[in-house]
Amino acid sequence: MTCGGLRHPRHPPPLAGPRAAAPGPNRSDGNPMPPGQPGTPGQPASARIHNALLGGWNHTCADAAAADAIEDACPQARQICRDSRLFTARVTAYAAGLGITQYIELGAGLAPAPSVADTARSLLDGAARVAYVDWDQDVTEYLAYAAPGAGTDGIAVVQADLSDPAAVMTDPGLLKVIDPARPACLLACLVLHFRPPAEAEAIIAGYAARLAPGSLVAICIPRVDDEVMWARMGRVRPDAAWNYTAQDVAAVLGGLDLVPPGVGAVFGLHPGWDGVPERRREGGYTLGAIARIPLRR
Repeated sequence: MTCGGLRHPRHPPPLAGPRAAAPGPNRSDGNPMPPGQPGTPGQPASARIHNALLGGWNHTCADAAAADAIEDACPQARQICRDSRLFTARVTAYAAGLGITQYIELGAGLAPAPSVADTARSLLDGAARVAYVDWDQDVTEYLAYAAPGAGTDGIAVVQADLSDPAAVMTDPGLLKVIDPARPACLLACLVLHFRPPAEAEAIIAGYAARLAPGSLVAICIPRVDDEVMWARMGRVRPDAAWNYTAQDVAAVLGGLDLVPPGVGAVFGLHPGWDGVPERRREGGYTLGAIARIPLRR
């Protein structure tokens, strides 16, 4: 795997370190730092590791080495990341088809194109409004320059902790492009597994309470069925976090209306479709679901 850095002429060298989560039930052993704490400069960071696993170029050699170690432990790691991005684009297109023009991506990271804005604006004649949210200063500084549409009307980059829905949803930058009184599509893909299921459920409930009826909430989370593989993941990436089950994913969206076919492996999950053939699950894959905030609450 090649490595480089955050390649933009106006962007400073990488600053942020790895995301981390306090040890807890059903997670790998390791880093005692709480979620959202900055790590040591020069160390691998989750957003850049994710970029490396997706075949992007916004990562350092340390990130590439960490990505290789994760792939050695879980051979499906790259596919998990690719499935997440395909799911993100599929949900965005589904929301656009429903006439939803507002999008909030939590933990936006450094994923290669197509971005949420690319997909939504291609389907909505440029009318989509997008807020990218990430706690990592390295990410937000980059997106402020390089995200499609950055610096133009309708695109906001917000540096905030996604675990604080009140702060995110009242951020002045977000409110410049997102009207909470109108339906929006909230995307939380490959970010909630850094926190235990009960905490993730509270986080999503906090956003749901602040989004308009008819809004969509989509989440996807890595799942490893193989206990040996999960143990290997814990050794190579101590902050690999909680290993959610399908029941955990459903609970995170509790109180919302699941869009058929409900919770499932995202490589076969198409909104409103039944009987979609699935690939064989080989130890590691991505679970996900889409839910709608009821029109009457």
